[in-house]
Amino acid sequence: MEFDELKATWNKTATAPMTGAEISDMLKENRHPVLNGIRIQLSLEVSGFLAFLICYYSLFDGADKPFLVNALLIAVIAAALAYGIYGYLLNRNLIRGQNIAASLETYIDKLSHYAIGTLLTRLLFVAGLAVFFSYGIHFTLYKSLCATVIVLVFAVQLLLLYRIWQQRIRRLRQTLAEITGPN
Repeated sequence: MEFDELKATWNKTATAPMTGAEISDMLKENRHPVLNGIRIQLSLEVSGFLAFLICYYSLFDGADKPFLVNALLIAVIAAALAYGIYGYLLNRNLIRGQNIAASLETYIDKLSHYAIGTLLTRLLFVAGLAVFFSYGIHFTLYKSLCATVIVLVFAVQLLLLYRIWQQRIRRLRQTLAEITGPN
């Protein structure tokens, strides 16, 4: 569809009149459904990680492990939380261009970098957990097999997460191509 046709169709569409208060409510951050979902996810992650950090020292024998192993665990949890907050901030201000196509192009670029960072952060988190929970364990054949299964499960999760991000980015690129049309 050409830009002029799109503009004409847009102008023909009847919209219900809205008051300034209604428009203001729509633009508020607290009313945005995607940001609401991200906030709920962040709240659950923060609560879960805080509960884990409160009881890991005694419940999971953190007191018996070296300082560096404990510091690594805390660092990877902090990195996971910080990256989640970064993702929220990334989605909070989507308009970053002179028009919708420029904004979408900028968003796709930022989202591509965020996806890579998410995968790396998840990998570091899993590695930190593995170091913490495997420190001081004498590995027998059975324990090695169990650890291998756990690593495979996490690898499959990372692969699925990668595919999800690729699908999201691909859909956004298709939308951008539909908006901009053939060059």
